[in-house]
Amino acid sequence: MTLDFVPGTAYQYSNMGMSLAGYALQKKTGKAYETLLQEGIFGPLGMSHSSSDLAKVRTNVVIGILDEGEASPNWDMHALAPAGNVKTCAEDFAKFTQAQFAPDPAFALTQKPVFKIEDNYWVGLGWHIVDRKNGERWLNHGGGMGGYTAIVNVNVKRQLAVIVLSNLGNAHKLAENVSDLGRDLLKALEARPLPPAS
Repeated sequence: MTLDFVPGTAYQYSNMGMSLAGYALQKKTGKAYETLLQEGIFGPLGMSHSSSDLAKVRTNVVIGILDEGEASPNWDMHALAPAGNVKTCAEDFAKFTQAQFAPDPAFALTQKPVFKIEDNYWVGLGWHIVDRKNGERWLNHGGGMGGYTAIVNVNVKRQLAVIVLSNLGNAHKLAENVSDLGRDLLKALEARPLPPAS
């Protein structure tokens, strides 16, 4: 493998990089990735329907749809699990999103920009950070794999978030609508009048 650029000079999202970070955590702790998720995130946040182990949640998994409309087999990403092998539901994802609003140093660390991608656009520890023209700052992360596409947009300051989970594969012709829907819904929430201070 060769590097595309000198480290620290440019940005490129990397599933391999996320997987390597997960592998390093496993080596450092001596724990399996699923154990790290359950002990560090899912358990403390009460996300009882979330796992990286398909067998634990298979009965609740919606069938994914590929680009031609056929059903998608569920992927088991093995070594690439830290790059996108979490199976969750809207209720559990909402718990994770609401935790971003708490004054918790661990969550605050993930929201801190670590590299500037371009004007008003940074990357944090797992989040993309967007400073919008209207002065609002969003945390964002989306992704897709065979049969599924998802997006989450979070406005921490105003404690607003939109999660869109879809069973359209990322190659499906309508999958880009998932990101558009997530963005448009959060804009609509921001446009509502703020409630009076109590």
